[in-house]
Amino acid sequence: MHCRFAPTIVNIAMLTTQFPLLDDVIDLQTLEAHLWESANILRGPVDAADFKTYVFPLLFFKRLSDVHDEEYQRSLTGGGP
Repeated sequence: MHCRFAPTIVNIAMLTTQFPLLDDVIDLQTLEAHLWESANILRGPVDAADFKTYVFPLLFFKRLSDVHDEEYQRSLTGGGP
């Protein structure tokens, strides 16, 4: 079975020519552009209405993580639940 994300010579060559080396310093705008393009490649052709299936779980897990961090910090300071 062929995985569409399997590294190939073509993919690796494309990455090394499109993205700067790790030793190079890039600004925030360039980093955001690369991350956005990477997300578009991974996401593929998805209808805008279907994004709710991605966004809502992410929001839920973000909130869950934030609450956990808040309660953990409160327990460290002795505040209790």
